[in-house]
Amino acid sequence: MEHFRVDYRRDFLTGGLSNTFGVAGKGEIDIGPSIVIRGKKWRPFWFSANVELRFDAAQVANVQRDGRSVHFDVLPGREIPNPGHLTVTAQDEETAGKIAQLLPATRTAVFEQQQRELSDFKERLARATPHAFVTPSLVAINVIVFAAMVVGGVGVIDPDGRMVVSWGSNFGPLTTDGQWWRLFTSMFLHFGIVHLAVNMWALYDTGRVVERLYGNAHFVLLYVGAGLGGSIASLLWNPMVNSAGASGAIFGVYGGLLAFMLDRRNQVPASIMNAQRLSAIMFILYSLISGMRHEGIDNAAHLGGLASGFVMGWLLARPLDAEARSTSGFRRLAIALAAATVALVLAALPIKNTGETYRKDQQYLVDVKWLDEEEKRLAAKIEQWQQLGRSGSPPAELAERLERDIIAPFQAIHDRLTKNPLDENSRLRAHQALVLESITNRLDAFRLLAESIRTDDPRKLEQAKARVAASAKAIEKLGQLTPKK
Repeated sequence: MEHFRVDYRRDFLTGGLSNTFGVAGKGEIDIGPSIVIRGKKWRPFWFSANVELRFDAAQVANVQRDGRSVHFDVLPGREIPNPGHLTVTAQDEETAGKIAQLLPATRTAVFEQQQRELSDFKERLARATPHAFVTPSLVAINVIVFAAMVVGGVGVIDPDGRMVVSWGSNFGPLTTDGQWWRLFTSMFLHFGIVHLAVNMWALYDTGRVVERLYGNAHFVLLYVGAGLGGSIASLLWNPMVNSAGASGAIFGVYGGLLAFMLDRRNQVPASIMNAQRLSAIMFILYSLISGMRHEGIDNAAHLGGLASGFVMGWLLARPLDAEARSTSGFRRLAIALAAATVALVLAALPIKNTGETYRKDQQYLVDVKWLDEEEKRLAAKIEQWQQLGRSGSPPAELAERLERDIIAPFQAIHDRLTKNPLDENSRLRAHQALVLESITNRLDAFRLLAESIRTDDPRKLEQAKARVAASAKAIEKLGQLTPKK
């Protein structure tokens, strides 16, 4: 009996389908006349439990090794009546090879048929597209652009969004204001090295297969069309978005894979179609759910890219047959290009231009900063005026100094703020309304105070106090609406 320490890992895309016995984590496998599996079994809402499975070696079939991982089926028997599947990961490839050699070499008829179909599929795929050079080229471009961004001062881990905008991200106020090229350039920019690494892994892992399925030129059109579709969907969902990354296009690659594997006319064996469909669906669901659970992930771009990629894939897909590809390649490419152009233009038509709103918001933020400085200066003026009143200055002089040193500057503040009314959909509109309410009430209060001093009218003084109280209420509300830069 040979003893090995292994890991039982469940593929995050296929979950329990890669390990139907639920064994996970570090464990052991004993190989002899009997096979003994020891590990942990995950239990929902509770601690993992130790588990030991024992079955005859004769129940093992269809052994496959992939690097450090060994996959095998468990056929029905006395100890385990239901069939299953296990994946074990060894410490190194040499150990994995030894485990695979010790396990029985039995292969079922269904497995043999699937292997023949897989071998034939790979041969036809290689003949259809001998060189899948587009995918590694796209990965290289993304990496080079990110390196240039880092050299240019953009952070490696958590870059400043404003700097990414300067490199061409899909920033709604600029994109919708005429810089539509950002729909394309944003596909090659990333918010940090983790964002880049995850996207490039997904692109390289699946892109090479999808590129061979469609052909080099068709894959380029699918990728770019999906990326543009994702960028437009992002703007439709949130016109003030600052979005970047290849994920919209990558979702389109998975959408194209799904479209190809749903059409039986493309001459893909059923066993391969089922496996690829499952892989694509699990990736899509996992990514979308993950995006809903974490802030900063643009699921609108993901869904837009997925839908665009699926439609483009359906239009561009051709059977894995050299003759069929040679006769329909250019026609399908032209139809898909025309359809994509029309669809993207129509999809972009409802997008509102948020450029003017953004510029007004930015000017208002400048005004708010200026207002803070002005109010500090006016606070000193008010203190000086109050000292003048305490010193017994004549009412006429007090009123004149009030109008010159306080009322006139407040009027200038009021005039500047009212010259830049924010749009109804501005995120700062409520803030501006409260600022203006506060300034207007204080301006009225000082005017009423000046009239009260000149006419010795106590009613004007009470009215001034009421305006001061109203201004204080507006300032209290304002504290909850501090504008974000």
